[in-house]
Amino acid sequence: MISFNINVPHSHPSLAGHFTGNPVVPGVVIIDEVIRGLKDKDPSIKIINIPMIKFLTPLKPDTEVKVKVTTRPNGLLQFSLFESDLMISNGQFKVVQEANS
Repeated sequence: MISFNINVPHSHPSLAGHFTGNPVVPGVVIIDEVIRGLKDKDPSIKIINIPMIKFLTPLKPDTEVKVKVTTRPNGLLQFSLFESDLMISNGQFKVVQEANS
């Protein structure tokens, strides 16, 4: 299992127009942060698609989120995001390992 934390700051440019006065982190930003954290842990991973993702609870900026990633059969990575003990999102990435250059 791979685990790491993400935290989208209140100053992120996407938040300026995303529910002004009550900002919520857009799903695409959450996915981008998860991919960035995953690639930091294993740069050889290449994500080829996202077969499934669910956003269960809105994510507020400046919130520490724990990401847990497990390997599944057929080149799938299962990921779950937790704010404290509350699961806020989960999904899958279809991946391949890139050859080292």
